Amino acid sequence: SKATVSVLNCVQRTPSNSTMAERKVTFSEASVRDIDRFIVDVKSRRSSSHADKHSVGIAKTAACLIRDVLSHINVKGKDATEGLDIMIAHVKEACRRMQHAHPYGPLIANVARQILYIIREEYQIALKEQHDKKLIEGERARLQEAKTFNPLLDAQLLSFSNVPDSDELKADFGHLKHEILSHLSDTFMPKFDGKYKDIVRQAISHIANGEVIMTYGYSQAVENFIASAKEKVSFHLIICEGAPSCEGHELAHNLAADQSKNIEITVIPDTLAYAYMSRVSKVVLGTHLMLANGGAVAQAGAHGLATAAQFHRVPVIVLSPLIKLTPIYPSTTDLSEFGRLKDPGEVLPFDLMSSAAAMHDGATRVEVLNASIDYIPPELIALFITDDDEGRAHAPGYVYRLINQLYNPADTHI
Repeated sequence: SKATVSVLNCVQRTPSNSTMAERKVTFSEASVRDIDRFIVDVKSRRSSSHADKHSVGIAKTAACLIRDVLSHINVKGKDATEGLDIMIAHVKEACRRMQHAHPYGPLIANVARQILYIIREEYQIALKEQHDKKLIEGERARLQEAKTFNPLLDAQLLSFSNVPDSDELKADFGHLKHEILSHLSDTFMPKFDGKYKDIVRQAISHIANGEVIMTYGYSQAVENFIASAKEKVSFHLIICEGAPSCEGHELAHNLAADQSKNIEITVIPDTLAYAYMSRVSKVVLGTHLMLANGGAVAQAGAHGLATAAQFHRVPVIVLSPLIKLTPIYPSTTDLSEFGRLKDPGEVLPFDLMSSAAAMHDGATRVEVLNASIDYIPPELIALFITDDDEGRAHAPGYVYRLINQLYNPADTHI
């Protein structure tokens, strides 16, 4: 999708294995209806202060919609190569329609990229199977020409005689589509239910008895991470409230609900973060996006906290499911494509603005900006804790390897 503000430099485009011409994509009525309903739902969440707490759920819903779009593709009269191009075109078009509705559009693109990776992987598996079967056919033909009365050769010839004919060996689109949908349903989709579980089980490895942990605002990953740690160790948690929305209050309320004696919770205004940092052991933050350079896009105000942590030599740990890892790089400090400006009334109430305007004959020169995101550069981050299969933390410099494992370079641009 074409960005309205040029803020990103992407990795170089790698040509696809199949040269895909521009295709006119037509969705079924059911798919169009479901996508429109998804867009309305996401926009309604976008208007609330809790819009950024449902990112994994939104990503799962987007993945389900893309899977449904693929399931409605007609397979008649198409081979696997043509089907590959058709499926790629459908995934990209569905992504374009959905990602503009989400305040962090790259999250939807990440879902599409991972599905495209699966599609290309299954296609390569189908080609390999077809190639192997043709080799067996060739060996059978050679043995038929060289048939002797040698019992060993006759037995080998008999085993090859059970191989289907070449017409049956041709990889067809129907088989490829079935394998892709099975992979999505059986392997890819269930991973969304365990995104935070794979992160929180690492909490005990990073939080020790007696430590002082600081966090900022609200993050579902951070809440689950801290809740898991306080079941086994005792520590002190300092929460910066995250003004002006003050979502840190909700985090404190949720963690204190069970009245656990293992955790002491202190809520402070953001302005005191630097003053408290000297006694902090670690800073734990959630994130909206992991960037290809090892940086992160997080809640507005997180950059200042990370800068204070660097000054006091306090490590910053960022919690992020891999679905938030995007293969794009920040090129400027303007990250408008990632986020949005929120309600200015949270910073300066409208009644004060209207009274000020009335005093100046309806004209006021006050511009109120309420940012939703901050960019944290990789030099301020010590570790990323993700839900990858290895179950361990990664340094920012390792992010490029995670990208190579999850995405195909041909799908960098959606």
